[in-house]
Amino acid sequence: MELSLALLSGAAVAGVLTAGALALGRRRRHEVERRLLSTLMHDLRTPLTSLQLTLGELAHHDAYSPDERATLHRAIEEAVGLRSFLENLQLVDAAVLARPEPTEVTPVPLHEQVERLRYRYELMARARKVSLEVSVVPVVVRADPRLVELLLSNLVEVSLRLTDTLVMIELRGGQGTFELTVSVPGVALPEPLRVDAFANQRQHQDRVSGLLTLALVASRLACESMGWQLLLASPETFHVKGPAT
Repeated sequence: MELSLALLSGAAVAGVLTAGALALGRRRRHEVERRLLSTLMHDLRTPLTSLQLTLGELAHHDAYSPDERATLHRAIEEAVGLRSFLENLQLVDAAVLARPEPTEVTPVPLHEQVERLRYRYELMARARKVSLEVSVVPVVVRADPRLVELLLSNLVEVSLRLTDTLVMIELRGGQGTFELTVSVPGVALPEPLRVDAFANQRQHQDRVSGLLTLALVASRLACESMGWQLLLASPETFHVKGPAT
């Protein structure tokens, strides 16, 4: 009996050690993958931005045929999409181990950030024959500028990819809070999922829907880390709310 108990105890200890070794191995692999992703993002961010700006300059010239112009617009959209994908993946990947925290909290003129969306996505909207309407009031928030830019870009990119008519962006403020809405009339927008829900659904999604869902998961994480809320106010409207200064 004592021998049996000893054998069982030894087996239990061996099992615990094996599980611990496997968990440590997974954690080390994950840390390596995160470092590689961070390095890749650092190396690609500037070239992708430069490529986007260069293609945007080319697209404003009149010496191209309709087919050549369409090719330029697709290239711009792919460059924008690749940069967004890498930034979203980096944020969601970090959230697997811990909730991401803002790295730089400063006063951010949110109305200026929203206004820039009109110009940043002008070519993408024009190529898709989408009207982009922006309405803002002056609002200043204390937030991480990087996360604010990521959030706004994701909401607009997702909206533009789902419609061929109209995207409306409105920023309101008052009594120490702000409200931002991004509306796409006639379109059923996807739900901003949590990381665990996204992981459960990921294998059942195609490439396009998976990228859109990833963008909204990252947007929700960005909001949560800044103390903001992101939800669907209606099937056609994303709604962001948070404190303003």
